[in-house]
Amino acid sequence: MIADHTGSVALVTGAASGIGRAVARLLAEQGALVEATDIDPQGLAELAAEHETRIRTTVLDVTDADAVHAAARHAADRHGRIDVLVASAGIVVAEEREAAADTPRDWDRCFAVNVRGTDHACEAVPDQMRAQGGGSIVTLGSISAHAARTTLGAYPASKAAALRYTKGLAPQVAPAGIRVNSVCPGAVWTGIQARIIAEAHRVVSAHDPTYITPAPGDGDARAFFEPYRAITPLGRPQSTRDVAAAVAFLASSDAVQITGQCLHVDGGAVIRD
Repeated sequence: MIADHTGSVALVTGAASGIGRAVARLLAEQGALVEATDIDPQGLAELAAEHETRIRTTVLDVTDADAVHAAARHAADRHGRIDVLVASAGIVVAEEREAAADTPRDWDRCFAVNVRGTDHACEAVPDQMRAQGGGSIVTLGSISAHAARTTLGAYPASKAAALRYTKGLAPQVAPAGIRVNSVCPGAVWTGIQARIIAEAHRVVSAHDPTYITPAPGDGDARAFFEPYRAITPLGRPQSTRDVAAAVAFLASSDAVQITGQCLHVDGGAVIRD
Protein backbone atom coordinates (compact mmCIF):
# COMPACT_ATOMS: atom_id res chain seq x y z
CA MET A 1 0.00 0.00 0.00
CA ILE A 2 1.25 3.49 -0.88
CA ALA A 3 1.23 5.72 2.18
CA ASP A 4 -1.19 8.62 1.98
CA HIS A 5 -0.12 11.85 3.65
CA THR A 6 -2.67 14.11 2.00
CA GLY A 7 -3.23 17.18 4.18
CA SER A 8 -0.67 16.22 6.80
CA VAL A 9 2.15 18.49 7.96
CA ALA A 10 5.65 17.06 8.25
CA LEU A 11 8.76 18.56 9.81
CA VAL A 12 11.96 16.99 8.44
CA THR A 13 15.47 17.67 9.72
CA GLY A 14 18.54 16.98 7.60
CA ALA A 15 16.45 17.49 4.47
CA ALA A 16 19.01 19.13 2.19
CA SER A 17 20.65 15.91 1.02
CA GLY A 18 20.72 12.13 1.16
CA ILE A 19 17.97 10.27 3.01
CA GLY A 20 16.42 13.40 4.49
CA ARG A 21 16.01 14.91 1.06
CA ALA A 22 14.43 11.70 -0.28
CA VAL A 23 12.03 11.66 2.68
CA ALA A 24 10.98 15.27 2.14
CA ARG A 25 10.43 14.63 -1.57
CA LEU A 26 8.38 11.48 -1.01
CA LEU A 27 6.19 12.96 1.71
CA ALA A 28 5.48 15.94 -0.56
CA GLU A 29 4.62 13.58 -3.43
CA GLN A 30 2.23 11.75 -1.11
CA GLY A 31 0.39 14.96 -0.28
CA ALA A 32 2.09 16.34 2.81
CA LEU A 33 3.04 19.93 3.42
CA VAL A 34 6.72 19.66 4.36
CA GLU A 35 8.75 21.97 6.53
CA ALA A 36 12.27 20.99 5.47
CA THR A 37 15.22 22.02 7.64
CA ASP A 38 18.96 21.64 7.35
CA ILE A 39 22.18 23.48 8.04
CA ASP A 40 22.87 23.63 4.26
CA PRO A 41 21.03 26.56 2.63
CA GLN A 42 22.04 25.66 -0.93
CA GLY A 43 20.69 22.13 -0.65
CA LEU A 44 17.46 23.45 0.83
CA ALA A 45 17.06 25.95 -2.00
CA GLU A 46 17.44 23.17 -4.57
CA LEU A 47 14.86 21.04 -2.74
CA ALA A 48 12.37 23.90 -2.50
CA ALA A 49 12.72 24.59 -6.21
CA GLU A 50 11.59 21.04 -6.96
CA HIS A 51 8.39 21.32 -4.90
CA GLU A 52 7.54 25.00 -4.70
CA THR A 53 3.97 24.48 -3.45
CA ARG A 54 4.51 21.68 -0.92
CA ILE A 55 7.93 22.27 0.64
CA ARG A 56 9.03 25.23 2.71
CA THR A 57 12.57 25.43 4.00
CA THR A 58 14.35 26.75 7.09
CA VAL A 59 18.09 26.79 7.74
CA LEU A 60 18.53 25.00 11.05
CA ASP A 61 21.36 23.62 13.18
CA VAL A 62 19.90 20.74 15.19
CA THR A 63 22.57 21.14 17.86
CA ASP A 64 20.89 24.43 18.84
CA ALA A 65 17.96 23.37 21.01
CA ASP A 66 16.37 26.84 21.09
CA ALA A 67 16.49 27.09 17.30
CA VAL A 68 14.92 23.64 16.88
CA HIS A 69 12.06 24.50 19.24
CA ALA A 70 11.56 27.80 17.43
CA ALA A 71 11.40 26.02 14.06
CA ALA A 72 8.76 23.62 15.41
CA ARG A 73 6.70 26.48 16.82
CA HIS A 74 6.95 28.31 13.52
CA ALA A 75 5.75 25.24 11.61
CA ALA A 76 2.85 24.74 14.01
CA ASP A 77 1.87 28.41 13.84
CA ARG A 78 1.97 28.35 10.05
CA HIS A 79 -0.07 25.19 9.55
CA GLY A 80 -1.93 24.75 12.82
CA ARG A 81 -0.48 21.29 13.41
CA ILE A 82 2.54 18.98 13.04
CA ASP A 83 1.51 15.45 12.14
CA VAL A 84 4.93 13.99 11.40
CA LEU A 85 8.47 14.60 12.58
CA VAL A 86 11.33 12.90 10.74
CA ALA A 87 14.59 13.37 12.62
CA SER A 88 17.03 12.67 9.81
CA ALA A 89 19.89 15.09 10.48
CA GLY A 90 23.12 13.19 11.05
CA ILE A 91 26.85 13.11 10.38
CA VAL A 92 29.51 10.41 10.21
CA VAL A 93 32.75 12.20 11.07
CA ALA A 94 34.04 15.72 11.46
CA GLU A 95 35.13 17.65 8.40
CA GLU A 96 38.80 17.93 7.43
CA ARG A 97 39.58 14.58 9.01
CA GLU A 98 43.29 13.75 9.09
CA ALA A 99 43.49 10.81 11.52
CA ALA A 100 42.84 7.18 10.59
CA ALA A 101 40.75 6.67 13.74
CA ASP A 102 38.07 8.78 15.40
CA THR A 103 39.34 11.87 17.16
CA PRO A 104 37.83 13.46 20.27
CA ARG A 105 36.28 16.03 17.94
CA ASP A 106 34.64 13.25 15.94
CA TRP A 107 33.10 11.84 19.11
CA ASP A 108 31.88 15.23 20.30
CA ARG A 109 30.42 16.19 16.94
CA CYS A 110 28.76 12.82 16.27
CA PHE A 111 27.02 12.86 19.64
CA ALA A 112 26.08 16.54 19.35
CA VAL A 113 24.31 15.99 16.02
CA ASN A 114 23.22 12.35 16.02
CA VAL A 115 22.11 12.07 19.64
CA ARG A 116 21.45 15.53 21.05
CA GLY A 117 20.17 16.76 17.69
CA THR A 118 17.69 13.90 17.57
CA ASP A 119 16.66 14.64 21.15
CA HIS A 120 16.18 18.34 20.39
CA ALA A 121 13.88 17.57 17.46
CA CYS A 122 11.90 14.93 19.31
CA GLU A 123 11.42 17.16 22.35
CA ALA A 124 10.18 20.05 20.19
CA VAL A 125 6.98 18.44 18.85
CA PRO A 126 5.13 16.38 21.52
CA ASP A 127 3.28 19.35 23.05
CA GLN A 128 1.80 20.27 19.67
CA MET A 129 1.04 16.65 18.79
CA ARG A 130 -0.54 16.08 22.20
CA ALA A 131 -2.80 19.12 21.74
CA GLN A 132 -3.99 17.94 18.34
CA GLY A 133 -4.60 14.35 19.45
CA GLY A 134 -1.53 12.52 18.20
CA GLY A 135 1.23 12.31 15.66
CA SER A 136 4.16 10.25 14.45
CA ILE A 137 7.89 10.59 15.03
CA VAL A 138 10.45 8.69 12.96
CA THR A 139 14.16 8.84 13.68
CA LEU A 140 16.92 7.70 11.32
CA GLY A 141 19.20 5.03 12.72
CA SER A 142 21.79 2.82 11.04
CA ILE A 143 22.76 -0.82 10.69
CA SER A 144 25.93 0.21 12.52
CA ALA A 145 23.87 0.64 15.71
CA HIS A 146 23.38 -3.14 15.73
CA ALA A 147 26.59 -4.58 14.28
CA ALA A 148 30.22 -4.25 15.34
CA ARG A 149 32.57 -2.27 13.12
CA THR A 150 36.34 -1.99 13.29
CA THR A 151 36.35 1.69 12.32
CA LEU A 152 34.23 4.78 12.92
CA GLY A 153 33.56 4.02 16.57
CA ALA A 154 31.91 7.37 17.27
CA TYR A 155 29.28 7.02 14.56
CA PRO A 156 27.88 3.57 15.51
CA ALA A 157 28.02 4.50 19.20
CA SER A 158 26.00 7.64 18.52
CA LYS A 159 23.47 5.78 16.39
CA ALA A 160 23.06 3.12 19.06
CA ALA A 161 22.46 5.82 21.66
CA ALA A 162 19.91 7.57 19.44
CA LEU A 163 18.08 4.29 18.86
CA ARG A 164 17.83 3.58 22.59
CA TYR A 165 16.56 7.11 23.09
CA THR A 166 13.90 6.54 20.42
CA LYS A 167 12.70 3.33 22.02
CA GLY A 168 12.61 4.99 25.43
CA LEU A 169 10.58 7.91 24.13
CA ALA A 170 7.88 5.69 22.60
CA PRO A 171 6.15 4.60 25.83
CA GLN A 172 6.45 8.08 27.31
CA VAL A 173 4.33 9.71 24.62
CA ALA A 174 2.13 6.76 23.64
CA PRO A 175 -0.74 7.80 25.98
CA ALA A 176 -1.03 11.01 23.94
CA GLY A 177 -1.46 9.06 20.70
CA ILE A 178 2.09 9.79 19.53
CA ARG A 179 3.95 6.94 17.86
CA VAL A 180 7.76 6.84 17.81
CA ASN A 181 9.76 4.53 15.55
CA SER A 182 13.13 4.32 13.85
CA VAL A 183 14.32 3.24 10.43
CA CYS A 184 17.79 1.69 10.27
CA PRO A 185 19.28 1.74 6.77
CA GLY A 186 22.13 -0.47 5.62
CA ALA A 187 24.48 0.36 2.75
CA VAL A 188 22.97 3.55 1.37
CA TRP A 189 25.09 5.58 -1.04
CA THR A 190 24.50 9.23 -0.16
CA GLY A 191 26.37 12.50 -0.23
CA ILE A 192 27.86 11.68 3.16
CA GLN A 193 29.70 8.65 1.83
CA ALA A 194 30.80 10.56 -1.26
CA ARG A 195 32.28 13.29 0.95
CA ILE A 196 34.07 10.73 3.12
CA ILE A 197 35.68 9.11 0.08
CA ALA A 198 36.65 12.50 -1.32
CA GLU A 199 38.14 13.47 2.03
CA ALA A 200 40.10 10.20 2.15
CA HIS A 201 41.56 10.93 -1.28
CA ARG A 202 42.46 14.44 -0.13
CA VAL A 203 44.27 13.17 2.96
CA VAL A 204 46.26 10.63 0.93
CA SER A 205 47.24 13.18 -1.67
CA ALA A 206 48.36 15.62 1.04
CA HIS A 207 50.88 13.03 2.26
CA ASP A 208 51.85 11.63 -1.14
CA PRO A 209 52.40 14.22 -3.88
CA THR A 210 52.53 11.46 -6.51
CA TYR A 211 49.03 10.27 -5.70
CA ILE A 212 46.51 11.10 -8.41
CA THR A 213 43.07 11.77 -6.98
CA PRO A 214 40.50 9.87 -9.06
CA ALA A 215 37.49 11.67 -10.44
CA PRO A 216 34.27 10.92 -8.53
CA GLY A 217 32.03 8.42 -10.26
CA ASP A 218 30.04 5.22 -10.06
CA GLY A 219 33.19 3.35 -9.11
CA ASP A 220 33.08 4.97 -5.68
CA ALA A 221 29.54 3.73 -5.10
CA ARG A 222 30.46 0.19 -6.15
CA ALA A 223 33.55 0.21 -3.94
CA PHE A 224 31.48 1.50 -1.04
CA PHE A 225 29.05 -1.42 -1.26
CA GLU A 226 31.64 -4.15 -1.78
CA PRO A 227 32.33 -4.78 1.95
CA TYR A 228 28.58 -5.14 2.51
CA ARG A 229 27.97 -7.57 -0.36
CA ALA A 230 28.86 -10.74 1.56
CA ILE A 231 26.49 -9.88 4.42
CA THR A 232 23.58 -8.57 2.31
CA PRO A 233 21.27 -11.42 1.27
CA LEU A 234 19.43 -9.30 -1.31
CA GLY A 235 22.79 -8.46 -2.88
CA ARG A 236 22.40 -4.76 -3.64
CA PRO A 237 22.85 -1.45 -1.86
CA GLN A 238 19.81 0.38 -0.62
CA SER A 239 18.68 3.62 -2.24
CA THR A 240 17.59 6.73 -0.40
CA ARG A 241 14.14 6.13 -1.90
CA ASP A 242 14.01 2.67 -0.32
CA VAL A 243 14.61 4.23 3.08
CA ALA A 244 12.19 7.09 2.47
CA ALA A 245 9.41 4.62 1.63
CA ALA A 246 9.89 2.91 5.00
CA VAL A 247 9.82 6.26 6.79
CA ALA A 248 6.66 7.30 4.95
CA PHE A 249 4.97 4.02 5.92
CA LEU A 250 5.83 4.32 9.63
CA ALA A 251 4.68 7.94 9.61
CA SER A 252 1.34 7.08 8.02
CA SER A 253 -1.98 5.81 9.36
CA ASP A 254 -1.14 2.42 7.85
CA ALA A 255 1.23 1.97 10.81
CA VAL A 256 -1.25 3.15 13.44
CA GLN A 257 -0.47 0.22 15.77
CA ILE A 258 3.31 0.36 15.41
CA THR A 259 5.44 2.17 17.97
CA GLY A 260 8.79 1.66 19.67
CA GLN A 261 10.07 -0.34 16.71
CA CYS A 262 13.11 -0.28 14.45
CA LEU A 263 12.47 -1.13 10.80
CA HIS A 264 15.61 -2.37 9.05
CA VAL A 265 16.02 -1.37 5.41
CA ASP A 266 19.31 -3.14 4.76
CA GLY A 267 18.73 -5.94 2.27
CA GLY A 268 18.75 -8.41 5.17
CA ALA A 269 22.26 -7.50 6.30
CA VAL A 270 21.41 -7.24 9.98
CA ILE A 271 20.43 -10.91 10.12
CA ARG A 272 23.82 -11.96 8.75
CA ASP A 273 26.20 -9.50 10.42
